[in-house]
Amino acid sequence: MFHVVARKQKTGIIKASKKAKNVTASLSSNDFVFNQATIVSSVILEPNSFLIHPVTNKYVNTNGDAWSNETLKNNYKSFIGAWNYVNHVQEPVQSVGFLADAALRKFVLDPEEKVYNYYTDILVATHRD
Repeated sequence: MFHVVARKQKTGIIKASKKAKNVTASLSSNDFVFNQATIVSSVILEPNSFLIHPVTNKYVNTNGDAWSNETLKNNYKSFIGAWNYVNHVQEPVQSVGFLADAALRKFVLDPEEKVYNYYTDILVATHRD
């Protein structure tokens, strides 16, 4: 049994009042399949700029999106509670589950210079129905 906090609700998955900011959900592996995925990475920005430092260019995702270290560190938890869709068809009634948790994972680019970035890992709960 997993105990997670989710921001959103879907009938039959999480029950909470509409005013609740956070709800606790008990999720059973009898009802959900759980998998982990790394979804985004941060980049280093040039000082006083929005330009991406060349050493971190390779961490821009295939959609052309990138997050600074500070932005990802401050906002990675916003993925929690998002719906899990098949093939990016973003219709809530067609969702197959939700993102049950997220974790920030620091990785070192240059140990001598103490240069680092972050990955965001998610725990996806896909309903067995």
